Amino acid sequence: MVSAMGKTTNSLESILALKLEGKDYYENSAILKDYHLRLCRELFPRDHAIFPKLENLFVQLENDLEKVLTPQNYDEFYDRIVSFGELVSTRIVAEFLCLQGLIVLWQDAREVIYTNSDFRFAKIDWTKTRKSCQEKWKPLLENFPILTQGFIGSDPRGRTTTLGREGSDFTAAILATCLDAGSVTIWKDVPGVLNADPKLFLNTKKI
Repeated sequence: MVSAMGKTTNSLESILALKLEGKDYYENSAILKDYHLRLCRELFPRDHAIFPKLENLFVQLENDLEKVLTPQNYDEFYDRIVSFGELVSTRIVAEFLCLQGLIVLWQDAREVIYTNSDFRFAKIDWTKTRKSCQEKWKPLLENFPILTQGFIGSDPRGRTTTLGREGSDFTAAILATCLDAGSVTIWKDVPGVLNADPKLFLNTKKI
């Protein structure tokens, strides 16, 4: 399971803020796209399939950003837009692993992580999520590892939802529980659970 790259979620939030204020967000969107394309140019041959796949994703993002955004539909709009960070990053990582000869299956987390419609802070439908994980993904995992997104799910109408900021760790726990995994390993930029944010406080201690 992979999260968005770098500060992508923050960048998408900034784009949303500009759009809500009626300001030009196109430059910010272009910068975000170029960030991912530059990364891919360092990792892949120029004729690799990742480039049209990314182009399609960013066309989808641009089309969604053209839709009407109001304070009333902001939360639903937010979830649809910020989910692109995870969708783009997982495509890149999956294609790179395959390029290295490591076969993985890219899967959309929204097809198994089912939630209610509390956009930005969606609650898990545990019964439906466990059933879908067991039926859809467990058979696949018998042959190949799955690479998917953290943070995102879908509501009963198929609309994209998110589990709250930093929700990827929660997604890992959800999938582990629903797939009867023996353990969960989370790779972070800190050595473990700390007693404070090390970016804000000096001399933090590992709990």
